[in-house]
Amino acid sequence: MTRLCHLITSLDVGGAEQALLRLCRGLAARGYRQEVIVMLPPGAIAAALADAAIPVHSLGIRRGWPDPRGLWRLVRRLRRSRPDLMMTWMYHADLLGTLATPVCGVPHLVWNLRNTAIPDRRARVLVRILARLSRVPDLVIANSVAGQADHQAFGYRPRRWVCIRNGVDTERFRPADEPRAVLRQRLGLPPGGRLIGMIARFEPQKDHATFLAAARRFRALDPEAHFLLAGKGTEPDSRPFQAVLREHGLEGAVHGLGVRTDLRDLYNACDLASLSSAYGEGTPNVVLEALACGVPVVATDVGDCRAIIGPCGEVVAPRDPAALCAAWRRVLSEQLGAAARARAVAMFRDGATTGAYDDLLRNLLAAPSAGHDHPPRDQTPVACEET
Repeated sequence: MTRLCHLITSLDVGGAEQALLRLCRGLAARGYRQEVIVMLPPGAIAAALADAAIPVHSLGIRRGWPDPRGLWRLVRRLRRSRPDLMMTWMYHADLLGTLATPVCGVPHLVWNLRNTAIPDRRARVLVRILARLSRVPDLVIANSVAGQADHQAFGYRPRRWVCIRNGVDTERFRPADEPRAVLRQRLGLPPGGRLIGMIARFEPQKDHATFLAAARRFRALDPEAHFLLAGKGTEPDSRPFQAVLREHGLEGAVHGLGVRTDLRDLYNACDLASLSSAYGEGTPNVVLEALACGVPVVATDVGDCRAIIGPCGEVVAPRDPAALCAAWRRVLSEQLGAAARARAVAMFRDGATTGAYDDLLRNLLAAPSAGHDHPPRDQTPVACEET
């Protein structure tokens, strides 16, 4: 039985963490023995992993506090579990895993990139360090073609690139009429009123200001339109969130729901799903989930959104509320729900994503160990090999 160790920075609710959970479940069904090591104290996803009988171990590192003891704890854990392969998720885990695997004799190391470049100075310093180390892992997986391109521009030159986009559970996320009616009634929507939704934590990357500026424009044209926002920081009692609503004059028209687990019902209640991110996205889970529920999507042109959405919505330039509002109006005038569902099922099913990882890992484990040495740096960068 293959022993696979995942090292991830956090297990709070987020795109990378959700992707890890889905992959762990899928690989467990294919016979992998897995464990997850999280650098920070365990978050909400840890409980879901435990429910799937996948052990979670925390290194106990505090956010924002470099702690060399974390490396020693990781080394100790790896020497105990002796995995055949380590897969690291997100930058800090990439660095820590690269330092630990040679010491512990882990035969194979894989980095898993989950985003495009982030315009944060501290993150860029870390990315440039990782670029110099990028020949160490056996391969680097990117979840978007755009993510590979951005990291190549930063100097990443791995032995091998592979692109495996996120998948979506098309059995869980599917069209459903009853939840749609119930939630719209609970929100007090007028009959026939439009509902546009965005599920994203309230932070600069997601650029709620652009979404709300577009909502104000749309509301001026359609006074019965309402807007649904869910994710950490959109709670009704969040002062920063409510201050932004007041600034845009949208009190009563925007429904902030905070963190929710009934995402299928939220998507189904909406006529349109949107994502206004300014940067950083690779393959956004929320876009896939909305399409699987038969809901068209309008998103900003970040990451691989354009390739994912295809003809089932539109993409517009980031930070352009007028363009976002205009795209909402155009897409709402079309009947794209059935096509959105068909696209998700045909192209982004979770089973296909898990199968791609399974094939990749089995082929890697069948090959001789790369040894994590530092080969010459004259290899020409290759295009992302999509799986």
